[in-house]
Amino acid sequence: MAPKMPDATEDPYVIGVKGITLPARNVRVKTETGRTVIARTKSKNTIQTFQTPKIYTNPSVMAKNYIGKIPEGASLAKVQTQLYAAGFYDANDVPGTGIRMPSDYAAMNRAMEAANARGATWEDQVAFQINFQALAGVTPTTGADGAGAVTSGSLSITGPKTARGIFDSMYLKYTSKKSDDAEFSQFYDSLVKAQQSTPSKSEKKKIGGKWYTVATSDSIKADEYAETWVFNKINFADENLGGAAGKNLSAISELAKMYDINLSLAERGQLAKNLTLGTGTDNDIRKTLTAKAKIKYPMLANDITETVTVRDLLAEQLSGYSRTLELNSEDVNVSDIEKYAFKDGKLLNTSETIRNIKDNDMRYRDTSAAKQEASSFATGLARSLGFGAF
Repeated sequence: MAPKMPDATEDPYVIGVKGITLPARNVRVKTETGRTVIARTKSKNTIQTFQTPKIYTNPSVMAKNYIGKIPEGASLAKVQTQLYAAGFYDANDVPGTGIRMPSDYAAMNRAMEAANARGATWEDQVAFQINFQALAGVTPTTGADGAGAVTSGSLSITGPKTARGIFDSMYLKYTSKKSDDAEFSQFYDSLVKAQQSTPSKSEKKKIGGKWYTVATSDSIKADEYAETWVFNKINFADENLGGAAGKNLSAISELAKMYDINLSLAERGQLAKNLTLGTGTDNDIRKTLTAKAKIKYPMLANDITETVTVRDLLAEQLSGYSRTLELNSEDVNVSDIEKYAFKDGKLLNTSETIRNIKDNDMRYRDTSAAKQEASSFATGLARSLGFGAF
């Protein structure tokens, strides 16, 4: 006959937890190219576990006994207020009246269970949860489904391989150039430092009668950080700039020509930076150029807008200029016809502009039209003098 097994007994010990602070330290991180980067971590709060005997061996019974012995009135109201402040009541409970209610037993039961998890008294547990914010970075969770559990902040650090891929892609996109190891090393050191300064935090919250783990994070995203970092390194005044930044710089230069406005390299660079960053739009640039053009061309001020440029308004005069001098229209700038298209502060019509060009631009004499006119004039003159027909 097999020996009788002893009755099972509940383990009188629990795993307690307490908050501790880990000191800052140096860590070595290898880049994709094999280069070692030294990064300094920040001190952080975490949880340490330890074995401790249970104080409340039967929380449900002991909670009823404890609450049942407290006189109703101010004494009970004080306990109710403490339990409520620590988060041990359900969302719909309204304690603190000094009148004994079933919810008081449930709240005390939760407080004792939470205290068991830490190897503490229920009074200590209540104080711990009320004043938990004093333990920076550690958030308490309470309630029927998570009493006594604690979570600490966490860090999300982008690995060097992932970071290199993001950085190379962003660098190529905005400059059309490939980054080198030194540039990436500077970027990654900066990224890790930024991410270490913004840990995410999570806590248990009761919403609609149910417990949820709610994460709160202001963590740095590697792609957004890389974009900002690259922008700060780009020389937007570089005429040889490529990528998206270079395209925007060229577009602004072309638009300035449409309004016949000479922007300095610094001005174009700033506008290109705003456009690339998204802090400025095409219409913002047009407004800037419109304002300048109205000052330069007061006789056209009423007609110059964000959609109608100086070149648009002088289209006929520009066409007449290129035809008269037999030039490619794309090579003609607004500034080329200023001295021919305006007189006494007024815009001349196309015919008057062409006459001005013929009379005052020496290049007209070398055009085929001018030579044809001269030939026709000579033929007509010879006929009028009786030299016969030609």
